[in-house]
Formats: sequence, structure tokens, C-alpha cells
Amino acid sequence: MVTDERELFKIYKVVRQIADLAFNHWSLNMVQDPYWLIDHRDVSVNSTYNATTGGLFLEIYEVLPNSIWTPWGEWKPWDDGIGNYDLLEGFLSNFGLELDREQTDRSFGDIHQILEVRGFALPPAELRTPDGYTCAQLKESWEKMRIKFSIERSNC
Repeated sequence: MVTDERELFKIYKVVRQIADLAFNHWSLNMVQDPYWLIDHRDVSVNSTYNATTGGLFLEIYEVLPNSIWTPWGEWKPWDDGIGNYDLLEGFLSNFGLELDREQTDRSFGDIHQILEVRGFALPPAELRTPDGYTCAQLKESWEKMRIKFSIERSNC
């Protein structure tokens, strides 16, 4: 389990990069085709669901990214949209992925473990058991990371 604050911040920055990559990828294709994602990157993490031990999972529902499972819980930086398989494949080419769970019904999408993002290797992803943390602690940690990220980004 990743507990070092510096390592967690690196993972947080990768989570934000994934969200930005998807949104930018879909936005670039809006010019030619009517593809889009609704931007919810300002929404907080849902710490009740799908917290990991340090690595990341990406949930894909049909032809759209659906959520990122993080050490703080499930984050849905996009909400709804229109895409196609070519657009999705272009987005996914930024990652090293391993299929973890395939969609068996229409309620959830395929779950992929993210092994690396543009050459940055991530720790193995496992779902965290609820022992030893509370949802409030995860949300508080997410908020600390978000604030630190915002400060770092504004200083560039």
C-alpha cells in the first residue's frame, strides 16, 4: 500500500493527467465530429467506492471512459458524452493497460488496471479493504492533494 505523501502526490498528478488527456482528446475531435465529454474534473472523489491500495483502475463503459479508481476512491471526472471505438482507442494508446474485469452486464464497464501512463510506471492496483481508514480520511487526503496540485499548477 502506498502511504508516502510524496508518492501519493505523484499518483494524484497522474490521475489528473488521465482526466486531462481524455478531455483534451475528446475536445480536439469535436471540431471534426460531434464527439464530447461533459467536464466534471472539479468534482470530488467518491471515497465510499473503489479505493485502491495505490495503483489505478480505469473503468470504460461502452466507448467512453467512465471513472478512475484511485487510492482516495472512485473519481468521475467526465459525465456522459459521445464517442466511438477509434476515439477511445486513441485515448487508451496513452496507457499500458491490463484487463482486470470484463463487463458481464450493462450496469458496469470493463475495468482495466493502469500499469503506466506515458512511460510513468504505477504501483500495482488492488482494491483496498475498508480496514484502517474512513471515507472522511480519504476525502480529506484527496482535498489536500487537490489544493497542493492547484498551487503547484498556478506557480508554473
